[in-house]
Amino acid sequence: MAVRDHAGGFFERYADDTAVYGPFLDGDRYVVERPREVTTARQYLDSDAIFEVALGAQIETALAENYELLWDEAVATLADDFGTELAEYFEPTP
Repeated sequence: MAVRDHAGGFFERYADDTAVYGPFLDGDRYVVERPREVTTARQYLDSDAIFEVALGAQIETALAENYELLWDEAVATLADDFGTELAEYFEPTP
């Protein structure tokens, strides 16, 4: 019964919401599609939203002080210092 109540509440919450597409059934679940302010990892990491999650005290402090976001070819600038470790991370072998 709790599942039915939850599904009913979910449907009612979004049924008249013009900002979403749905609700509709996907298998045996109601789903909605809604626009997101942040749609890529790069956008997220480059926004203040990163501080809205639990990162751990040391990581949060380090990020708050300063960090540089690297993507695409810019990641290659790390090769001299971290090339081997990055290669092992992105292409691990057993």
